[in-house]
Amino acid sequence: MDTSSFSDIQQTYPDAELLPVGGFTCDCYRVKLYGKFHFMKRLKPELRTDPRYVSALQKEFETGYRLDHPHLVRYVSKGEDCLLTEYVDGENLKDFIVNHPDYFKSRKNADRFLSQLLDVVGYLHQHQIVHLDLKPENILITRIGHEVKLTDLGFCYTHRECSEQIAVRRWRCGWRDSSCCGSWTVAGMQDVGQFRQLSHNLAGHQMKAARLGA
Repeated sequence: MDTSSFSDIQQTYPDAELLPVGGFTCDCYRVKLYGKFHFMKRLKPELRTDPRYVSALQKEFETGYRLDHPHLVRYVSKGEDCLLTEYVDGENLKDFIVNHPDYFKSRKNADRFLSQLLDVVGYLHQHQIVHLDLKPENILITRIGHEVKLTDLGFCYTHRECSEQIAVRRWRCGWRDSSCCGSWTVAGMQDVGQFRQLSHNLAGHQMKAARLGA
């Protein structure tokens, strides 16, 4: 990360802490605002003037800001090249399994986790949003209470976006071509498939733990 970028953040948020998460497009920080910790996601310096990435960040914030669910991170505010969400004191699912290898040996704990995750994914679908990136790194588990918090709507799709894509594709290939239909259904099934994979992986973890404990 560009150190000048971090210095810039610290001018506004003196207690800013660079987090070991993020990706090719953004750096992530823990910052304090009005006495509370928040999570900041900021575009990397070389992308801050690229309209494609600026627009994608804007879309993520606009989608997330109108949502309210106990198992979805709350979007708070947005700047020109960054957004703020609530800060979750916990670990992502991948790290949680490594650091708490016995937790999902309990069927009750596994069922509770899957129930909460299914609840928030269902909430998104009810609001005509598909997440499309249900991977362990995007599923947080709180340190207190072990509650699920789904994060990162950067890859999400709305029904409107799918409908616009369908309209363009049908116009290009002909209105009677049924192969151009169903993008929304396909997108929704991707969430379902990713959820099933997570469920399968947890079941595999339980079986492995049972064999080791035998």
